[in-house]
Amino acid sequence: MLHPLIIILIAVFFVHQAKGVWFEVPGVGAAEAAALTLSAHFIIAVFTGLWLMRLARLIDRTGSVRLVNAGERIVLLSQILATAVHAVAVLALGWLDAVRAVTGNLVLVDEAIAILPPLLVFVAGWWSFYPIERRLREAMLLRTLDRGEPVHPIPTRWAYVCDQARHKALIILAPLALILAWHEIVVTGAGALAGRAPWLADPSIGPAAISGAQLLGVAAIFLISPFIVRIIWNTVPLGPGELRSSLEDLCRRHRVRVRRMLVWRTHGMMINGAVVGLIAPLRYILLTDALLERLPQEQIEAVMAHEVGHVRRRHIIWLLGALITTLGVSLALFLLPLELIAGRFALTVGSPLVQTYETLAMIGSIGAALLVFGYISRRFEHQADAFAALHMSGLTRDNDGAGVVMTEEGAEAMAGALGAVARLNHIPPQKFTWRHGSIADRQRALRAAVGVSARALPIDRAVRRLKLLTILGLVALAGLTAWEIAAQSRQSTASMISDSYWSTTASMHWMCAPEPPW
Repeated sequence: MLHPLIIILIAVFFVHQAKGVWFEVPGVGAAEAAALTLSAHFIIAVFTGLWLMRLARLIDRTGSVRLVNAGERIVLLSQILATAVHAVAVLALGWLDAVRAVTGNLVLVDEAIAILPPLLVFVAGWWSFYPIERRLREAMLLRTLDRGEPVHPIPTRWAYVCDQARHKALIILAPLALILAWHEIVVTGAGALAGRAPWLADPSIGPAAISGAQLLGVAAIFLISPFIVRIIWNTVPLGPGELRSSLEDLCRRHRVRVRRMLVWRTHGMMINGAVVGLIAPLRYILLTDALLERLPQEQIEAVMAHEVGHVRRRHIIWLLGALITTLGVSLALFLLPLELIAGRFALTVGSPLVQTYETLAMIGSIGAALLVFGYISRRFEHQADAFAALHMSGLTRDNDGAGVVMTEEGAEAMAGALGAVARLNHIPPQKFTWRHGSIADRQRALRAAVGVSARALPIDRAVRRLKLLTILGLVALAGLTAWEIAAQSRQSTASMISDSYWSTTASMHWMCAPEPPW
């Protein structure tokens, strides 16, 4: 759930850059904006800490695991509130403008300072939750010893907070920050070059050129994202041995090339896997240390096959296409009524009605993109689960599913791996997540597919429909874009409206971050 919140934190800056302060609050200057923003975040952090402190004492008295889940919900609530306060502070109180009054509009510097209060609330929440996490790990220690599993030292509070920040926040915040910086550089550079390049001021060429430059930057950052992951996460190459040979053979069977398989070192705190990288020379598959230590080899192979399934089915590319489609089409449709009535009612640039409507259109398109992105991501997780189960049932690239049926053993290998991940990560199987759904739902889908041919899986049919809709959406988006360019050359009011279309469509592709862990 944290990833959408961080996306919103950054999206607020794009909205501000396009439309400025949305609603000005009378009597609130720079000093008042700073005081209100900082005090609101401080209050959230303090109340969260006090609430979690009380919860920790209740856990000591009752030993209830449900109170641990309640603590996680409290942390999430504080993160949501901090995100909401950040949006109000930037778009209504002028918090970003107050920061710029001191620092100037430097590339990424003012935004980094403005985003610091909600990020500190996130850190404070993890800091306050640590005593509960420590109690949980201490309670699990005896069971771990009884099973003969490896025991890692319980991390210090500082190490725990750093791990949470790296694994949950920085992994998406870093590429978004790079994209935001590139966006500012392009816009600033275009303004500086306008005098020497008059075509940049041409409404039929300039916005498209700026959008193209922004998208090229997004693509470049997307390509180098695997290196960003390696820096943020503590990884080392998987050493030679029987396990690595087995996993390399799995990749060869499905003709998936990877640069390297990495051990993702989490001090035994996380059981997970991830695939990052769009092209083979820049593609890594990561498996956590705890996963390699605690899961039997059959389940490790199933997890690896799940990650290979993401690559084999080209999920990252289709997620990118679906994101662009949803964002662009929804924004264009939101702006279409304004396009149609702008000339008739003589709407002018910067008028309160136009500014409010365009801001709402941006927010609505971002919300639509988040909803669709999460839905498609969950379908892709189901398809990767099915791919792993089919691999365990005999699927290879050579037979391409001919004569392969999902066996009970194959389905249980993957379902068992999912169950182990939930159990060892202390995740309730019914817990729903934005990108991955619930473990229980994914296990049910696997068991329901036992006996079904590899070429007749319901999830594959559902994904094919989603891909068809994505293609149709991209075609529609291309048509809408051509219409916008033509409209710009015909009337100035259309140029005014479509400027929002160009700037937002180009600058909101930051959601294409590396594929997170399953």
